[in-house]
Amino acid sequence: MGNDGVPIIVFSAQGALTALEKKCPHLGCMVELKPSELDCPCHGAKFTFEGKLIAGPSPRGLKKYMVTTQEGKIFVGAEIK
Repeated sequence: MGNDGVPIIVFSAQGALTALEKKCPHLGCMVELKPSELDCPCHGAKFTFEGKLIAGPSPRGLKKYMVTTQEGKIFVGAEIK
């Protein structure tokens, strides 16, 4: 099972690849990667690099997805629940 067309952001934090939902759960704006967190530019929600909600109007954190690498390619899989 894949990510069902959900926009995601993949980045390296502390030496590991992380894939998170890019769409803010509040009103669907695309979060932006900042040096110390992920920020929603529309209404100010802030999230950790693990997807946990720090502050703002979002009702929850960002969904996290499985990430694997193979032969230099990055693959994003199912949501981690």
